[in-house]
Amino acid sequence: MPISNITDLMFSRVALTEVVRQLYKPNTFLRNFFFKKEKMFSTNDIMWDIYKGSRNRASLTEINAESKVLKRKGYKTKKTSIPHTKEKILMTVGELLNRALGGDIIVMPGDVLYRRFGTETRDCIETLIDRIVRLQEYLCSLAFTEGKIDIDNENITFKIDYEIPEENVLVADVAWQSNTADVIGDVQKLVRRVREISGVVPESLIVGHTAFSYMIKNKDFKETLDNLRIEMGGIKPEQLSEGASYCGRFPFPDAAIDIYQYTEVTIDDDGNNKYLIDPKKIFVGSKNAQNSYVWGRVSEIDSEADTKISVNSWRDFDPSGRWIKAESCSMPLLSQPDAFGRMTVVY
Repeated sequence: MPISNITDLMFSRVALTEVVRQLYKPNTFLRNFFFKKEKMFSTNDIMWDIYKGSRNRASLTEINAESKVLKRKGYKTKKTSIPHTKEKILMTVGELLNRALGGDIIVMPGDVLYRRFGTETRDCIETLIDRIVRLQEYLCSLAFTEGKIDIDNENITFKIDYEIPEENVLVADVAWQSNTADVIGDVQKLVRRVREISGVVPESLIVGHTAFSYMIKNKDFKETLDNLRIEMGGIKPEQLSEGASYCGRFPFPDAAIDIYQYTEVTIDDDGNNKYLIDPKKIFVGSKNAQNSYVWGRVSEIDSEADTKISVNSWRDFDPSGRWIKAESCSMPLLSQPDAFGRMTVVY
């Protein structure tokens, strides 16, 4: 079969979609924890409700009394446009003839070029998908830790505030590096604050690595921490996402809470390393909160409306090569922001 026919089959939309289906299996910590529910939209402009915690009870009254008028405070509607990411890689004859790291040294004639086409194409798509997954986790980290996304670069200015209540943003009275720090009291204070405002009981405490280094040195805290969930098989540390580690369970009076350390790093647009979790802070949240990860419409005309990642390919003749492009339109939504809180404990 001529090379041109081989490449036409290999780079068809059906073939590329199948590669994406095999490779796109995001397994990132914050997204899996707090944004597991997914929604698809046929447009890029969306509206959604933010739920406000309300624990007010009804009032008693006389049988013939007039009904009391209530003001609805249960939710607030917000709107935004879902941002895009689309990047491409040029695959040239040079890449096709070079051996990939760890790849076979091919000396036999016949299907050599076909095999190289397949390997190089898969490598390009895997690189593009990996970058998309890392961006998705980064957006989830901004929503979870700061309650807002604020990105301003040469390509886009995108700002959205999910409105985490100010009451849920605390600072420890005594920094944890001090011998007089009240580690247990500080965590309990943050858990109680979120529970009282949202009505949701947080079950997860995410700790920055600097904060955890002082937390684990605290004698009272260390003696109370248990790892029974690991021993009983409820938590399998080896199955956690990259950068996450399970530190144990703490039986606070308000709620038993699982503690995780998250040290994942990403590289920003300027080439700087950035921790997804501030090393000096602790964060609480609930996997039961009304949050989701949403998808909008990509710009490819031929893509289906429910496409999560669209991959396309076309030839370029100067220089001779083939472009591989991947596009995604997605973002996390905090629909119950008062179920999340943070505290600065090292300063």
